[in-house]
Amino acid sequence: MRKRTETPREPLSAGKMLYNLSRVKPALLKMQPNGKDYAPLIGVIQTLDPEAKGPTGKAIQQQLGIGAAVYRRWLEMLYQDFMALIAVDADVLEFTEVEHVFYVGRDATRMEVRCRLAVTPRVGETVELHFLSAFLEEGSFQVTRVDHEYVQGKTLIHVSLEEGSHDVYFKHLLARARFENKWPRDAWEMHHYQQRELLLKLYPKG
Repeated sequence: MRKRTETPREPLSAGKMLYNLSRVKPALLKMQPNGKDYAPLIGVIQTLDPEAKGPTGKAIQQQLGIGAAVYRRWLEMLYQDFMALIAVDADVLEFTEVEHVFYVGRDATRMEVRCRLAVTPRVGETVELHFLSAFLEEGSFQVTRVDHEYVQGKTLIHVSLEEGSHDVYFKHLLARARFENKWPRDAWEMHHYQQRELLLKLYPKG
């Protein structure tokens, strides 16, 4: 049986605890009926936007009509109970809603595409997004990075794409040009087919 999560000896940052808790609002709602003194604080946290600059601890104290000592005690108790609960109960944190975010294009054509996929593409695989070809002048993209983020009951899967399909030979030439300092910095802003043409000029014999 796992031990209860213990509070570190060094005091935790109130700002960081508040930020952490603001990213798991659905979990806090499950804790609200437990009758603890910090229940009003959970209500305030439900109104916070973790991505925006939130109210200060002093502002929250004024909103709740409590002093600094009480605020600190409530926040620590809530955070400790949350940490202890997620160590023993898998149903507290649920991230069942899955959303994919593609990041594709460069500079002026940089864009995000949000969608829901049955299968998440892996690094090195090629994805075909031909509905973007008019805007990006390219429909094939290679997956360069995949990150998973868990927040507010949702799983966000961030998929970074690079224009052009996976080409081992092309990658080999690119790595060689970079190693030999022959790859100009502005070449990164070129489209995939322009980069390919440049590499073939640099290495006509392969």
